[in-house]
Amino acid sequence: MKKMVKSLNQKSKGKIAIVASPYYKLIYENLLQGALEELSTHNIDSDIVNVSGALEIPTAINLLKENYLGFIALGLSLIHI
Repeated sequence: MKKMVKSLNQKSKGKIAIVASPYYKLIYENLLQGALEELSTHNIDSDIVNVSGALEIPTAINLLKENYLGFIALGLSLIHI
């Protein structure tokens, strides 16, 4: 899967940012592929911003909120009981 991963300090007004955690690689790849396919059917430009874990997604979105029109958050947090 070809993708462009942006850093937190690059500005991209007019795009949607997909903020994702690749910690669980197989799940991440499937979620990302689905999001990219849906965005492409609507001709929406997007950037991918990877963070180390799902708990970092809100902080990354907060840091990027001035640079994008909207966000898609992709992450998984498992709780073992």
